[in-house]
Amino acid sequence: MTGDKGRGFTQGNMNREGFHKEGRMFSPGDRPGHAGEFQECDAQGNLLDQEHRIQLDSDDEPLPSTWNKDNFWKMMN
Repeated sequence: MTGDKGRGFTQGNMNREGFHKEGRMFSPGDRPGHAGEFQECDAQGNLLDQEHRIQLDSDDEPLPSTWNKDNFWKMMN
């Protein structure tokens, strides 16, 4: 028996659009599929300060560009 059996998490879940292996991080232009708060973070998932936080009001709204082109948006809720 393997340690991951029965957890319900597969490599396929990690590879779906907008879901990076570092966690719940999305690229600019991705549509995360739900409204909520997102904060800009670097490629390692380290959050930038609060002024880089946004609120999406619609389920189909795309994420805007980030301050740095190599950054991502991290789901906060």
